[in-house]
Amino acid sequence: PVAAPAMENAQIVKPNFLVVGAEKSGTTTFCHQIAQHPQVFVSTPKEPHFFSRDDDYEQKGLDWYYRLFDAGRDAVAIGEGSVTYSYESRQDRVIPRLLEHLPDVRIVYLMRHPVRRMESIWTQTQSLGEVEPETTFAEFVYTHRRVLFSNSYYFAGVSAFREHCPPERMLLILLD
Repeated sequence: PVAAPAMENAQIVKPNFLVVGAEKSGTTTFCHQIAQHPQVFVSTPKEPHFFSRDDDYEQKGLDWYYRLFDAGRDAVAIGEGSVTYSYESRQDRVIPRLLEHLPDVRIVYLMRHPVRRMESIWTQTQSLGEVEPETTFAEFVYTHRRVLFSNSYYFAGVSAFREHCPPERMLLILLD
């Protein structure tokens, strides 16, 4: 696994909360809003994806990750918001990694009505030109159903975190 930070004589700043949830569930808006509070710091980038990207975790290392939070050393709440931490396909790696390095971290799990979330993804992919303009919502869902549905099974994602985090360290929020 990744080596311990080499920072000597410097106080390491670690996040004490993570905002997770499926994409288009409001994590960016939530992080932006809470970061307005003077005692809250959210990393830049908001989504470092450190624990979910094997290359980042193994090659960039903890020094890189912890430096994202240096500017928040005076904050009471320090965090980040990577939606990939909630991806079912990555949770077997993500949860043990983040709890190894952040054993007391609090989890804010954002959810949104699955159909509204899928509509938002469809709208975004159309505006970015990633699908043909004439692609209907039904065609989009059918074509991308595997990833759209797997990321909407909130019970699986929440359950995976609850297996390792006590309920008092988890906050579940429904965007709707």
